[in-house]
Amino acid sequence: MMMPWRSAARWRRRPACADAGMATAELAVAMPAVVLILSMLVVAGRLEVAQLRCDDAARIAARWQARGEDAAQGRAVAARAAPAGATISVIISGPLARSRVVALVDPGWRIGPRIQVVGVAVAAMEEP
Repeated sequence: MMMPWRSAARWRRRPACADAGMATAELAVAMPAVVLILSMLVVAGRLEVAQLRCDDAARIAARWQARGEDAAQGRAVAARAAPAGATISVIISGPLARSRVVALVDPGWRIGPRIQVVGVAVAAMEEP
């Protein structure tokens, strides 16, 4: 035997909660912050890769000069390791060969300045 008051009670609507829809609002507020943090991480990664490439290219150029090899050929080898459009300078001062690689890195956004990344290396001149 079914009791009528129980079946009617099951279908009654609950009263509306005061915080209904709050999760959606909180997500809408938090999502831009998450996207901003992720984009900053991507830019930091791009800059770090460019920095490592500049450091490697500077080391290559300094070692090449320290061995007494052809300067133009050394710059060409270092340019392959450097980011695109980097400038490579090598100076021999006394017993040291110093190299500097400068690159302008596009952080990835459409507007705004490019960021300068510098790699520097020093190598002792080798005896012939």
